[in-house]
Amino acid sequence: MNREKKFTLIELLVIVAIIGILASLLLPALKNGKEVAKRIKCTGQLRQIYLCGMAYGDQNQDVVPPEFLWGRTDIYWGSYYTVWEHLLREAGNLKNDSIFACPNYYKTNVSVYFWASYGMKSEMIDIRLPPVIAKRFSSVKYPSRRCFTQDHSCYRRIYQSYWGWNWSSLDLEKEHYIPGIGNRNSVLKAKALTGTIVNTDVAFQDFLYGRHLNTVNTLFYDGHVQSMISEEAAKHFYFTSPTSPDNMYNSFQ
Repeated sequence: MNREKKFTLIELLVIVAIIGILASLLLPALKNGKEVAKRIKCTGQLRQIYLCGMAYGDQNQDVVPPEFLWGRTDIYWGSYYTVWEHLLREAGNLKNDSIFACPNYYKTNVSVYFWASYGMKSEMIDIRLPPVIAKRFSSVKYPSRRCFTQDHSCYRRIYQSYWGWNWSSLDLEKEHYIPGIGNRNSVLKAKALTGTIVNTDVAFQDFLYGRHLNTVNTLFYDGHVQSMISEEAAKHFYFTSPTSPDNMYNSFQ
C-alpha cells in the first residue's frame, strides 16, 4: 500500500518564499497597470475638453473661453475660477462636470468647484477692466507647443505672474503648482515643507506625489495630449519667464 506523500516543512517554506517573491514582483506591476489605466482615462477626458473648447470657439467667433471672472455671486465660493468649465460644458452639451475631474486626483469632501484637478491657462480673455480684449484660437502661433489645459493644482487656472517664475526671490504660489513636482525636485519640496507653497493636506499630497506615475497630462491647442514628466512641465512653470517664446504657457507670443 502506497503512502500519501506529504510536503516537508522545508518544502512548505520554500513554496511560501516563492509565493512571496512572485507577489513582490507582480503587485507593483499590477499597481502600475492601474495607474496607466487612469492616465489613459484622463487623456480621454482632456480630448473631450478640447472638443468642447472647439465647439465653444465655433459658437463664439473663434474666441477662447474666459477662465476667470471676478464679481460672480454664485452660492459657492471661488466660482470665478470655474467659468471656463461651465462654458465648455454648455458648448459641448454635457450632462455633468465629470470630465473635468482627473480620475487620479486626491479625493476630498470639499466642493468640486473649489478643489480642482485641471487648470486652464489664465488671461485668455481679460474681462475685469474695460475694454474687453478677446483672445482667439487662430491667434495661437504654435498650437502644437502651447498648453490649453493641464493636470494642475487645486485651483482651476494656470497662473504665472511676471515674478512667478523667479521662485528664489518670491514665495511660490500655494494655489498653483505642478502635481508631483515635490517628489522630483528637492528644492521645491523643501520650500513646500516650510508651508509657503501648499497649506492643506489634499493639495500637499497632490503636490508631493502627483497623479500619473510622476507625469502630467497636458492638452495642447492642436488637440493632442502629452504625458509630460513633472520636471519637464516644471521647467516651463517655475523656471522660464512667462513671456519667453519657449514657455509652453505663453500662448499668444
